[in-house]
Amino acid sequence: AARIAKYPGGFDRLLAAADMRLSRSKEIALIGEPNATEMRAMLRTVFERYLPNKVVMGAPSGVADWPLLAAKQAIDGRPTAYVCENYACQKPVTSASELATLLER
Repeated sequence: AARIAKYPGGFDRLLAAADMRLSRSKEIALIGEPNATEMRAMLRTVFERYLPNKVVMGAPSGVADWPLLAAKQAIDGRPTAYVCENYACQKPVTSASELATLLER
């Protein structure tokens, strides 16, 4: 208890790291133009929820600089979301309401 009182910032980071290690994280790839209306709706859907261990990356279609974005494309030119866990992705969706359903699982 004395060490926690002396270094509170260190222990909250330790607990956050332990939580990240012990729980499942959602990896969310958003593909499409960042200023598109539906893309902004998808971003709101992701960030309005309490998902403490989420990893979120976004890029225009065809940009694959990071493994989470590799081989992911927009569907029919629409902003597209891929929700993955442990590098296994669910079927991509093209609306904020479909994304919300995936994030609740």
